[in-house]
Amino acid sequence: ENLVLMRELYLHNNQLTSIHNTTFSTLVALKMLRIDGNLLSVISFSQFSNSLISVRLGRNPWSCECSFLEQLRYWLYENEVKGKLSVDTDHLYCLQNGSHIDDSQQMTSYNSSDCGGEYTERTTLKREPRQSHILVPSLTLGAV
Repeated sequence: ENLVLMRELYLHNNQLTSIHNTTFSTLVALKMLRIDGNLLSVISFSQFSNSLISVRLGRNPWSCECSFLEQLRYWLYENEVKGKLSVDTDHLYCLQNGSHIDDSQQMTSYNSSDCGGEYTERTTLKREPRQSHILVPSLTLGAV
């Protein structure tokens, strides 16, 4: 609750395996979030503030489960594709049966028939031009 003014949060390369569903929900001023390079397989996208302009999710062994891919695809469409948010989609992959599927298309597009969806065509997210954003100086946290 005391971190409502935090603008940037760097948690990359920390071997994080999970993040609680409400961890970021009170960070309403957060502009930049880096959780890339961890061991995360799922995350709740609903906890992210509308104030975010940049999120780094790549280099995590994300789940290939259809329910997670659907949530990710919807969140990316509503934010990154519409130009509201910058996401490192080039570095997204999922882990299935212990093997990396090193293909960003796996994460940003999918064949809904593989997930029992009614459409059989591969759906690819088409990016719209990004809006210009003004970066706000970050809050510097000192040692406690």
